[in-house]
Amino acid sequence: MNDLGLTAVTPGDSFAELSVTPTLTAAIESKSLTIPIEVSTGFRLLWLFNVNLGAGIDISTGSSSVGVSSQTVLGFDVSNAVTDIGVTDGYVNVASTTTGDGPEFIRPRLTGGVGVNLGPIKLDVPVMYYPDGAGSEGTGDALMFAVNVGLVW
Repeated sequence: MNDLGLTAVTPGDSFAELSVTPTLTAAIESKSLTIPIEVSTGFRLLWLFNVNLGAGIDISTGSSSVGVSSQTVLGFDVSNAVTDIGVTDGYVNVASTTTGDGPEFIRPRLTGGVGVNLGPIKLDVPVMYYPDGAGSEGTGDALMFAVNVGLVW
């Protein structure tokens, strides 16, 4: 103790203990409705091979949102402090939300596919190509393909 009645604090003395208790909440919501309109044709060769071609558009509407919030409790424990001070716990709250414009309203597409018929077993490979390179969102072209195996009786 000194003449002023203050307690000296030296390195290694405990001033306060801080505890941080974060809570994070995230919410993602996406809704869409798509109506496909397509015209296609195809031919079969010797009941063995199929080929089909087509074109169409997808009429789409929807929305999306992403939200994140955090509440953090900052707790201070000064029971072991070398000085007598008054401290109250603190809180930090942060919240952020963003919403999207949804999908492009009209998306043109080209379709095609090849298939093989082996008796009751049918193998098809359909392909869809979306030429969206000039789209308003700059999403770029998209290509989708699949392999389908079916049993016909």
